[in-house]
Amino acid sequence: MTTLFDQQEGMVSYAVLTHDAEGQISPWSRYASITIPVQYITGDVNEDLSVDIGDLTTYVGYLFMGSPASLPLPAAEIDCSSGLDISDLTVLVDHLFISFTPIGC
Repeated sequence: MTTLFDQQEGMVSYAVLTHDAEGQISPWSRYASITIPVQYITGDVNEDLSVDIGDLTTYVGYLFMGSPASLPLPAAEIDCSSGLDISDLTVLVDHLFISFTPIGC
């Protein structure tokens, strides 16, 4: 079985295909897909539909400079501790530059 994933313009699409014994897409396979609107992406604190250096910059500004005044919840709750603090920033840095592990509660 293959799962295809596509994320754009606030929508997430999945498609599932079956494979035969040789690993090829089965001729009996039926293409099925579902598209779901995305409400938030964990770590996407600047709300541009991606998690990148811009989110890190926004989080640093929020924690140490008071700008912006607030961050979008629950996207900013990166470490799942029920509070916005330095530990969320640490997990975001780890995700972006060190381990690249998925984030989310």
